[in-house]
Amino acid sequence: MRYLAAYVLSVLGGKESPTEENIQTILGSVGVDCDSDRVSMVIKQLQGKNIEEIISKGQSLLASVSGASSTPVTTTTQEAVTKPLAIAKEDDKGGDPSDDSDDGEGLLSLFDD
Repeated sequence: MRYLAAYVLSVLGGKESPTEENIQTILGSVGVDCDSDRVSMVIKQLQGKNIEEIISKGQSLLASVSGASSTPVTTTTQEAVTKPLAIAKEDDKGGDPSDDSDDGEGLLSLFDD
């Protein structure tokens, strides 16, 4: 998932055909090591394809899954970003500093396989 996210970020940043180096730079900027085989696979699978069309097709597939709502992915993405931010604000207000464990709600957990 992290490789796909880095690829999409690179496309959104203006690269029509992201390279392995582009993906490594993005992931390295947040301290994530890259597996060049996985990066190559993502690039090979997405080479020459329109990201907007792939996302649109994926959204329609998610809508067809039993129990899935028709809520746009952007709402889910927004919740995934705002929830950790709200938690961080609470911590800044004097939360218990001894409870600094990452229970999976941090932003970096979004990119874990």
